[in-house]
Amino acid sequence: MNLTIESQQAGQCDMSLAGRISQTTLGSQHDQFSQLLGEANYSQKILLSLKNTDYIDSSGIGWLLATDKKIRAAGGQLVLHSVPLDVQHVFGLMKLHKVLNIAKDHEAAVAAGSQADSAAEGDGNGHG
Repeated sequence: MNLTIESQQAGQCDMSLAGRISQTTLGSQHDQFSQLLGEANYSQKILLSLKNTDYIDSSGIGWLLATDKKIRAAGGQLVLHSVPLDVQHVFGLMKLHKVLNIAKDHEAAVAAGSQADSAAEGDGNGHG
């Protein structure tokens, strides 16, 4: 699992995650976000591309949920986007679209800014 910052500007940070998100790849790195970004930056909008992610297990889902919770607690927003089909399938089975803010692509993630509070209304892609 490789987490990188692609760009950072006023109030928004574009990040990408590549590889497998699993117990094996997480290991002792459960707090990669704070190590890379710094918890002081959790109050911004964080767009996380999963485009190059090919696998996620329950540990990876737990990590995403915990990271989302920390960012929300700091007043920020985590938006996942560009999720590959295999990972989308897992998210769909777990109904994560009801808990996490998931956008189709980067453009939709940018537009999702003011829609974080209405995420409970569904993702509009027929899941439910």
